[in-house]
Amino acid sequence: MGKIKDFIREGTDGLRKEGSFIQNYAVVLSGTGVNIAIQIIISPVLTRIYNPEAYGVFSIFNAVCTNLALIATLRLPQALLLPREEKDFYTLMRLCVLSAIFTCVSILVVLFFASGPFLSIFQAEKLQPYYYLIPIMVFLIALNQVIGQWQYRLNLFKRSVALDTGVLVGVRIFNLVFGWLTKGMPLGLVAGDILGKTAGLILSWRLIIGERIIFFFTKVSLSRLKSILKQYKQYPLFNLPGVWLTVFSDQLSVFFISAAFGLKSVGTLALAVSMLDLPKRLLAYSVTSVFYRKAVDLHQQSFEKLQHMVVRMMYLFLLVSLIPYGIVAIFGPELFALVFGADWAMSGRIAQYFSVYCVLELLYFSVDSVYYVLRREKGMFAFQTSTFLLRFAVLFLGVHFSLSLEKCIIFLAMANTLLYSVQLSNILYLLKLNWWKHISIILLIIASVILLLFGVRTVLSGFEIL
Repeated sequence: MGKIKDFIREGTDGLRKEGSFIQNYAVVLSGTGVNIAIQIIISPVLTRIYNPEAYGVFSIFNAVCTNLALIATLRLPQALLLPREEKDFYTLMRLCVLSAIFTCVSILVVLFFASGPFLSIFQAEKLQPYYYLIPIMVFLIALNQVIGQWQYRLNLFKRSVALDTGVLVGVRIFNLVFGWLTKGMPLGLVAGDILGKTAGLILSWRLIIGERIIFFFTKVSLSRLKSILKQYKQYPLFNLPGVWLTVFSDQLSVFFISAAFGLKSVGTLALAVSMLDLPKRLLAYSVTSVFYRKAVDLHQQSFEKLQHMVVRMMYLFLLVSLIPYGIVAIFGPELFALVFGADWAMSGRIAQYFSVYCVLELLYFSVDSVYYVLRREKGMFAFQTSTFLLRFAVLFLGVHFSLSLEKCIIFLAMANTLLYSVQLSNILYLLKLNWWKHISIILLIIASVILLLFGVRTVLSGFEIL
């Protein structure tokens, strides 16, 4: 009882303290929660305006742009929180932008001559008239990464969260109106994303960055750029390949399924993944930037404090995430058909298969900053490479042997469960914790919840409710 009281008192004190980890996370969490609520409310309407093929076109566009944007910035935005001197920060920021400009111009030239053959690989020929939107979107993503890290550096979480929420509302209104007027034209989803990122940049400048934007245009010598690049060379050399492999391997299913089964199948996959991402966005992704700074401070103070924080976060997120993922694991197809319409029942089936590994994935991404804190980037890269190779092998063999979409999804879900179990175990091992004990407890809790919910389903079926 005393520990519970101490935990509650620590939490309430942290909420009151300006700029504390708990307060910053609470701000980001509340903003993310509002954004997720908006998506939950709007998605059932969008899925009745845009069909699975439209979602498939948007998924291919988004997957291509996300991968290219990661390469465009050389992963240098991740280092923008590190420079102690402001002049080093502004130089590093300029380096990010110059790299993005060069990459986007190169992409435009390549697509001008080869957009048709490139898009035909993924059966996405419908995007060919809009190929020029790809480098535009890549540049917008890169700029948003830079501006986003700038906002975190200024510790202006509240303004940033409020702005993101307002932009999201505007984007969803545009998606609805454009889709209704054009009867679900796929361009509505793509154009909404582009307009949203453009509006976000402008509003960030006007409402958050303000007059500081002048430093964005200050003159920087070539020698200075080279010096900063050399100082943070580990990011393009080690961090970028590993993170790119992670992002690309996460989207391998989009590329393989698009090529083998068509855009409609990609659309059903996209909806399933986007819904499964909601708990991860609420818990893991929203805590990443805040946790990273806190973990660095704790590691400098005491290794035991870092251990304690990671274990506490891991089990807290486990308990919270089991509710949504457990429900999807048992009632996925019926739930998706009811909420999004009969055309999306297959999305529920895919979500059902993916739900178990998503719990482990959420736990991993909530604490993966430990790799950076302990300076184990090379070890992280080894795991990222293994992840890519295993997923590629599973999908390649599934398509090669002409397995059905459902069977490919099942084997991919099994591979991901294994991968995230191993990755989470390695983080616990690096923290010198009893990884076997913790992983066993986590898997046992997951299995117990699923069995309990399966019993509920059996009872409901017996009363012919399902």
